[in-house]
Amino acid sequence: MRSKKLLIVSPFPNDQDLYPHLKYLIDELSVHYTIDYFYMEERGLWIENIIYDVIRKGKIYSSLKRLYILTKDVFRLHKIKLGKTKYDAVVAVDNFLYVLSSFILKQEVVLWSHDLLGYDEPRNYCRTAFIHRVIAKFTRKSLAKNKKLIIQDKERLDFLLESIGYKGTLDNVFFLPVSLPPIQVPKKELKSKAKVPTLMQSGSIASWRGSDDLIQYHQQNFDKFDLFLHGFISDEIQELLGKVEVLPLISSFKVLPDKVPQLIQLCDIGFINYAVEDLNHFYTSNASGQFVEFIRCGKPVIVKGHTNLQQYVEEKKVGVSIISIDELASAIQKIKTHYSEYSYNCIKIFEKSYDIKNYTEKLIVYLEKENSSYESPTYQLTRYF
Repeated sequence: MRSKKLLIVSPFPNDQDLYPHLKYLIDELSVHYTIDYFYMEERGLWIENIIYDVIRKGKIYSSLKRLYILTKDVFRLHKIKLGKTKYDAVVAVDNFLYVLSSFILKQEVVLWSHDLLGYDEPRNYCRTAFIHRVIAKFTRKSLAKNKKLIIQDKERLDFLLESIGYKGTLDNVFFLPVSLPPIQVPKKELKSKAKVPTLMQSGSIASWRGSDDLIQYHQQNFDKFDLFLHGFISDEIQELLGKVEVLPLISSFKVLPDKVPQLIQLCDIGFINYAVEDLNHFYTSNASGQFVEFIRCGKPVIVKGHTNLQQYVEEKKVGVSIISIDELASAIQKIKTHYSEYSYNCIKIFEKSYDIKNYTEKLIVYLEKENSSYESPTYQLTRYF
């Protein structure tokens, strides 16, 4: 019997920096499929730079280099089409690669939406915005043919459909929140014993994540909490750290996804802040890998920034939301006072909504369900130029 084959077309290199939820889903699906992972460097979110670099910055070399990489990747994808391998399912991550895969491979492709350029972003109204309108229109056309989509939740589905101008409803949708496998949480971690709790921010440590405000606040409140920063430290934050008197604990080395929980266990409370106020970052209640990492380990979270994750953590009693950084100390004290309850809720919510094993078998059935109405999409490029 022929082994079933799955092709994943992704803008993320398959290395130790691969998003944990993508890595673990591949691991889960590999039990059922032989998986080919096709990496394309261009995600589509910054494709306008091919033109923008020349128009605004005069960077002809960087523009040509980006165009060369894109052309090379398209050629490699064509080679897959011309090869002998037949795939039982093809999944493409985000709109741009979904359009290319549908057009080149000429078979049903499932869109797995992670992020998108929403209708609210200024880049939709600049001089190179026509590129994103083309991508949106082709995505809309491909969805109308393929009729299959994987996305985090209903809110992000509505946001996607409005952003690409999709009229009507899309019924054949698989809702897959950012999910991770469970871990064994030591019982002693269900209650914080620390007199001074440790607050942790992970991922990108940068101004757009509010790390600068967090570090500066810690300078005046170091007696109320210890600060632990883990992840990529941006240049502006490195400069700030060189000036502060009270240095937080810092970890900037890369760790494999299965080792991340060991770092999370060093803290008592997670800190999540999206200082970017676009809708793609607003709808994060089921799309935040940091959030899932923390609650999987039984760590309550404090959420700052304009996102629906703020309301979610309050409703589920897995954390506290704040508007201003000045509210941080009182939020820490509130969690510390009821730590056992918050921590218990974290684990229960993870087991119910974010355990990847709850979705794997259903996703396999979804991928193998034939779309009887599928027709290979065709595109008329000339109408847009």
